[in-house]
Amino acid sequence: MSSIAISLYEAAVMANTKSSIVAASYNDPTLMLDMEKSYILAAAIVADYIAEKSCYPCIKHGLETTLCGLFPWWCNKPTHSCQAVIGEEVVLGGHTRAIVETVTFKETFIGKDELSRVRFSGMYYDHVIADVEEILHNTLKAYIPNKTWTVWFHRCIGETVVLEPGDDFRVIDWERRMASGEWR
Repeated sequence: MSSIAISLYEAAVMANTKSSIVAASYNDPTLMLDMEKSYILAAAIVADYIAEKSCYPCIKHGLETTLCGLFPWWCNKPTHSCQAVIGEEVVLGGHTRAIVETVTFKETFIGKDELSRVRFSGMYYDHVIADVEEILHNTLKAYIPNKTWTVWFHRCIGETVVLEPGDDFRVIDWERRMASGEWR
């Protein structure tokens, strides 16, 4: 099987667009993923998908690690505050105004209110990341539909991820053990 090139553009645009909506609703530009960060997010989703489909021991924490790097509050290392629009109220003259609640991540999400941080992370995942994951998983299923012993290598080149199938892990492991003298 030869190399496979998959564009990350559609997934990155979706991450950028959806995160912009969340950032606007919370009046917090740090919640937005620019295109560079969106590509990083998409690449992490690809890496986790490959790890998930691997029958051999493989580390699957690329997305979680990436999110911790992009958003300090994701891993309970908050550094900023933002305002959340939690509703509207009608004021004199029939006009509406936003009811805003300020969320201070530094105080709210550390220690006593871990549940708030987890809920916010869950909301962000549902509104931004889940659809990006779905697009990428549907694309990757065409090439890696089931658990496999094939070692898949991947690397990002610009806005494209290149997947290269390698050898069967069991063969690689056997050869390594024989060469090291572990097995005779």
